[in-house]
Amino acid sequence: MDKRKVNVYIDWFNLYHAVEKLGDKYKWIDLRKLSENYIDEKTQKLNKVYFFSAYPIWNDKKTKRHKNYVKALMSVWVTIRLWKFSEVTRKFKKKSNRIIEIILWSKILDYLEKTLWDKVIPNKIEYCTHEEKRTDVNIVLQIFEDAVKNKFDDAVIISWDSDIIPIITSVRNTVEWKKFISVLPFRSKWKDIKKCCDFSLDMEKEHLENSLLPKEIKFWNETIKYPYNNY
Repeated sequence: MDKRKVNVYIDWFNLYHAVEKLGDKYKWIDLRKLSENYIDEKTQKLNKVYFFSAYPIWNDKKTKRHKNYVKALMSVWVTIRLWKFSEVTRKFKKKSNRIIEIILWSKILDYLEKTLWDKVIPNKIEYCTHEEKRTDVNIVLQIFEDAVKNKFDDAVIISWDSDIIPIITSVRNTVEWKKFISVLPFRSKWKDIKKCCDFSLDMEKEHLENSLLPKEIKFWNETIKYPYNNY
C-alpha cells in the first residue's frame, strides 16, 4: 500500500514567539527535520514543508538574520512563502480599571491619583507599530490549492491561528479521506485549532533540540552561518 503524502504548514511567527525565550539556538531550527517528528514512517511520507513568514523591514539586523535563516531553510528543501509587515496605528484610551481605582482611591495615595492618573497619563494615546499582514491568508490559500490539486493526503498544521480553521473544516467536509493533524507550537495556550483537526500531537522540547541546523551550511556558493552568539 502506498504511503500517505504529508504536507506541513508552519506559521513561523507563531512558532518563533513560542520558542524565543528558550534561547537563541531555537530560532535556528531545521523545519523539515522538526516535521519528521510528526510523521509515521510506516504509513506516511513527508512531501512538502512550507514556511510562512515576513521580513521585519523596520529593523535591518533582524531582517538580515531572517534572510539568513530563509537561505538556511532553502538548503534543506523547505518551501518559502513570504508576505510583509505593514505599519498600523494603534489607539490607547484611558479607561476605568477596578484595580487602579482601589489603589488610587485610598487616602494615602490621593496625591498620586491627582498627579499620575489625572495629569500625567493622557486620555488617549496613538502610536505606530507593525503588523504581519496576510500570512494566515497565504496559509489558507496554499492549503486550498494543495487540496484541490491533490498534493497531500494528510496536512500537519503548526500554528495556533484560529483563522485557519474554516479551510480545515471545509476540506475535511469536502474530501473526507484527507486528514489534518494539529501540532501546536511549544507550550501554546490557544487550542481551538485542535478541535477541528482529526488528530493532535504535542511539540516537545526534545523535538526542537534534535532539529537544530548546523552552525555553518554550504548552500550553492555561499556559507550560511548561525547568527547568534550562543549555540
